[in-house]
Amino acid sequence: MPTPNVIAEGRAACEIVGMDGFSDDREARATLGYYARWGDGPARADGRIAIPDGANVEMVATLFASLISECRPERYTHCAPETRELAADTARLLQQTYERYLWSRLTPNGARGELDVEAALTLARMMMTQRRLSEAAQVYGQLANALRTRSDYLALAHYARGRHLLETGARSEARLELTRALTLDPTLSEAQAALDSMQTRELRKL
Repeated sequence: MPTPNVIAEGRAACEIVGMDGFSDDREARATLGYYARWGDGPARADGRIAIPDGANVEMVATLFASLISECRPERYTHCAPETRELAADTARLLQQTYERYLWSRLTPNGARGELDVEAALTLARMMMTQRRLSEAAQVYGQLANALRTRSDYLALAHYARGRHLLETGARSEARLELTRALTLDPTLSEAQAALDSMQTRELRKL
């Protein structure tokens, strides 16, 4: 059975290549093939490396951050277009695998299992970064339902929902959601910043 040591091995593999990236296509494609072994799905490489059962969310997050970073375009500027395309495909594969892993950890024991708070927070934050605001609101809502004594999680759900409404042009509804977020958690500076930005834009229109 795999052990958490394979995560350390994966991270170490990311440090082998120099800061200047690749200049040889064969070497680059071989390395990308190794990184792809951490991926899952129809396009996965043979000999896939499974996530160890004993790994926690933080360990896996660090691993995938390292792997995805190694697939960034500037590492392959001296390679053929096909190799750069392979790097982009590998990054997408790894990102999708990581997200599926987080979803699987939300309730590892099935629908009645206890929610994995660390996995839920990591997934919601990732979705916020990717501007998948409606999905982030749903995950924060799951956290709020699982931990009803934590008003800050409910505040984050309202904040994400408010951001989503703001992007769809529903400004009045967005203001209500952001205000609810601040009422639940007065320290949520992101919600205050969003409200301040709304007010500034409205004043400019006067």
